[in-house]
Amino acid sequence: MKLLITTICSLLITLSFNALAVTEKTNKDIESIIKEAIANPTRPAKDTQRDADRKPDDVMIFSSIKSGDVVADIGSAGGYYTRILSDIVGSKGHVYGFNGIEFARIFKNGNPTDPIAAERENVTSIMGTFNDPIFPEPIDMAVIILIYHDTHLSQLNIDTAAMNKALFHAIKPGGIYLVVDHSAEEGSNSRDVDKLHRIDPILVKQEVESAGFEFITESNVLNNPEDMLNTMVMMPLVKGKSDRFIYKFRKPE
Repeated sequence: MKLLITTICSLLITLSFNALAVTEKTNKDIESIIKEAIANPTRPAKDTQRDADRKPDDVMIFSSIKSGDVVADIGSAGGYYTRILSDIVGSKGHVYGFNGIEFARIFKNGNPTDPIAAERENVTSIMGTFNDPIFPEPIDMAVIILIYHDTHLSQLNIDTAAMNKALFHAIKPGGIYLVVDHSAEEGSNSRDVDKLHRIDPILVKQEVESAGFEFITESNVLNNPEDMLNTMVMMPLVKGKSDRFIYKFRKPE
């Protein structure tokens, strides 16, 4: 009996080490894929010039994205992240670049994600309403990067709660909802959205959790303690250097 117990313990230890080794290899593999996606020479110069400030490698590694994932890029616009996501998920995955009709007036040449979908087989461009983003299949992840605050712009009349609920239903159980945005002062709620294009991280967390998501963790990779949080984010003083929060949520299994 003692020999049997010892054998079982040894087997469990071996299996644990093997599982850890597989996890470490997987992490290294996806990190390599992410770095290759960002280094893709076909990315427009206007995108690569922003990499130093946006740190897409750190953001994507933090997101837990995997090859083969189905991902929705909410507010994809000119496709800064759409192209990166497309290369990461690969031919077995898919990216839905979603733009809202609420922003149609600023898209002078039509849906700006359409040309990316035309050149990439694993990208589909969708124009819908932020009040009810819909996709043709369940998704593994939704990312909304520097756009969430816009859903609170007074002139757009977007129902942010309805958007979050729609994304909750669209994401598979266990799937990820990643939010990156410009920080406003704590306790300011949506006060600074219209004038500064900033939003209170506490409000975002409350709204997303109210939709049913679980808050997992946050990253400080885009934090900037020198940002006083009182300047419009497009002003030269802070453009590309605003303090930004990164929140990762999960839909319960």
